[in-house]
Amino acid sequence: MNLWHSQIYSADPHAGSGGADELQTDVMRFMAILGFCLMAIFALVQSLPQAASEEPKVVEEKADNSRLKQEQETLIASLEQLHADLKQQQQKQRRITDEQKLLTTQSQQKQRQLSALNLKIKQRQKDLSALDKQLKKKPQTVTPFEAQETNAAKDEEPGFELRFSSDKALKYLVQSKRIQLYALGSETTWKLIVADGKTVFHVTPSPRRYHEMTPETVPGDVLQAYRQLPVTTSGTPVVWGVELPHPLQEKIQRLMQESSGGLLIIDALGHVKLERRQGNV
Repeated sequence: MNLWHSQIYSADPHAGSGGADELQTDVMRFMAILGFCLMAIFALVQSLPQAASEEPKVVEEKADNSRLKQEQETLIASLEQLHADLKQQQQKQRRITDEQKLLTTQSQQKQRQLSALNLKIKQRQKDLSALDKQLKKKPQTVTPFEAQETNAAKDEEPGFELRFSSDKALKYLVQSKRIQLYALGSETTWKLIVADGKTVFHVTPSPRRYHEMTPETVPGDVLQAYRQLPVTTSGTPVVWGVELPHPLQEKIQRLMQESSGGLLIIDALGHVKLERRQGNV
């Protein structure tokens, strides 16, 4: 077979050369096509990673844009809040400034008034000093008419004084228990008891309501009986008060409303009358 093949190859040399060229051409075409295919595949392979890497970049850019937008909105809100706070601070500062101006004005006015008042006081002091010197140089004389007016003014001194028509009237009303007489100390209250002609004191609760009496209107034997109490109590100052029945209190209230002052005198029958003060009453 080899010889036959060699013979065929040797017998037609032109035919064998043409087949080799065609084969070579086909091989070259195949290689060219294969090269183009490889180039296309390579280009496709090169493009795939790039597309895959671009997609995360787009997502990242979108995320960055969203974050930047949020930060921008936050900054805008902060700026608006700062602007509002600044406006409030400016208003507060203006209000404080106005108040300071008002206080300054008032202080200046008060200072001027105080200065004027000090000047008046100094002038009054000078006038009083000059008047005092004149009074010391010139002796004062009181005419009988002026003395009568002075005594009348003393008689008309406002205020009321409660007393009894006599010591017997007071002790009789106490003995008959129509009135109660108390000596009110700082810690202890003493009640007067008159029985069988004896005058004694007993410790008692303080009355809720009473009319005060001056020590000069209390009978002497009553004062003497109080002084005989223990030293711890009799040595302390007391207030003398009398507790009156309700009808007598109402009568006294009416008399006090009808006048500005005077002597309220109670007799042994429990009747009260209002008299003007006299110098020797």
